[in-house]
Amino acid sequence: MRPGIEYKRSAEIQAVKGRPPVPNFLEPVDYVAWIDRQYAFGKPKGSAQSYSRLWPEATDSGGGMAVPSRDVRAMLLALSAGPEWQPAKHPLVEEYLDSVSHMLEVFRAEVERAPGYRFAPHPDKEDPRNPMLVLLPKIDASRHAIPCLLALAWRKGADRQAQLLDAWRLGLRHAGHLQDSKQLILGRIGMAIRLTVYESMRAAASTDELDSQGFQKTRQLLTEVDPGPLDDDASRPIIRLTLVQKFIAPPGSSIRATQPPPHLRRAQYSSTAQFR
Repeated sequence: MRPGIEYKRSAEIQAVKGRPPVPNFLEPVDYVAWIDRQYAFGKPKGSAQSYSRLWPEATDSGGGMAVPSRDVRAMLLALSAGPEWQPAKHPLVEEYLDSVSHMLEVFRAEVERAPGYRFAPHPDKEDPRNPMLVLLPKIDASRHAIPCLLALAWRKGADRQAQLLDAWRLGLRHAGHLQDSKQLILGRIGMAIRLTVYESMRAAASTDELDSQGFQKTRQLLTEVDPGPLDDDASRPIIRLTLVQKFIAPPGSSIRATQPPPHLRRAQYSSTAQFR
């Protein structure tokens, strides 16, 4: 993509409320801190630790949810969309579900109590202002918990409608927390969870698993709990802005703010014009 088109796209994104600041070559912008301030608005300070028992790397608390093998993971995704399955025919899946039963309860409790996830950045020690080096938590529970809960709902002997509705609600609520973090990777995982829930909903609707009340509650989940499309327009240009800032004024460079060199003044003028 030509630079001019890239700059134009960035300017369009920044035309909305909450746009990131223009790169500053004399006093570099801390985009990591900007992200944290921007998306922490209205969220309790402690909410950054809402998933600490599921994302142990974020808090060094240890533990976490066991990762299924590739075959078990594929089977869980298949079983999450029905139809009814028998544990005796899928012993590896049943064994894994038994091994993570405690963590599934932890997941449920964390999703229920989290009022809205606040992204807790863990900047790089050597380059703390670089958003490309911010450490993200290991989110195995976010990837696997919902397929597990859905598979349990489709298992023979389950209270099908009640368990499906509960798993859908937890999945959509958790997806909303991930998307609300405004971090691209977490947001994409949230979208994947929503798609898994949608597939299960469609399977239940096409196999007469829901009664009229179940359909009504499903509609309510989609209108009141589903977070909708991922909104990352404000945070997406952060990487480009950081690269421009670092390229023109590398960290540690000696620049006098009272009398900056001509090339820097021209770069700042051009940057302000282009990115505004």
